[in-house]
Amino acid sequence: MQQAVSELETAVGRLPRNAVVRYNLGRAYWAKGEMELARTQFRTAVDVQPDYIAPRLALTQIHLSRGEHAQALQAADEIVRLNRVNLSARLLRSMALQGLGKIDEARTELQALIKSNPNSTEPRFRLGLLELNARNYTAAEQVFRQCSTEGRGGSLCQIGLAEVYTGQRDFDKAAALLSPSSTRTRTAATCALR
Repeated sequence: MQQAVSELETAVGRLPRNAVVRYNLGRAYWAKGEMELARTQFRTAVDVQPDYIAPRLALTQIHLSRGEHAQALQAADEIVRLNRVNLSARLLRSMALQGLGKIDEARTELQALIKSNPNSTEPRFRLGLLELNARNYTAAEQVFRQCSTEGRGGSLCQIGLAEVYTGQRDFDKAAALLSPSSTRTRTAATCALR
C-alpha cells in the first residue's frame, strides 16, 4: 500500500491538475486510514474537475462516516444536481437524511429509488434498514420478505429479516431463519420458483 501511495504522490507531483490521479491518491490514503489526506485529495479532484462524480461520492461517504450529516446531505445534493439518476448519490442522500432525523424524507427517497431501479436490491435493503431502525417492524418485515423472495440479495435480506425478528425478541424465529438447513431450503425454493 505504501508503495502505491508513493507512486501516486509522485504522479500528483508530475500531474497536479489531473483529477483522476488525485482521486486515486485519495483512495489510497483512505485505505490507509489517513482520512484528512484523503479528503484533501478528493476536494482537490473536485476543484480541478467539478463534474467528476467519484471524488464527490467519496467526500459524501467520509462526511457520513464522521456523522457530519448536514455536510453529507449538501454533498449528495450537489451530485444529484449534476446527475439526477445517480443511484449511489441518492442512497447516500437518504442516509444523510436519516442521520438528520428526516425519516419521512429518507423513506420517500428510497421508495422513489425502488420504483426507478426495480432490479436493484440496495434501495430495498436500505428501506428495510430504515424501517428496522425506526422500529417499524411490520414494514421492515414486509420489505425484507419481498427482497428475499425476489431472489436478488436474498441472503442479505434474510439477515435483515432475522434482525427484525431479533428486534421483536423472537430469537427462535431469527435463529431458524439463519440456520444452514433453512438457507438451503430457501435457496432450493427460490431456484424452483425461477
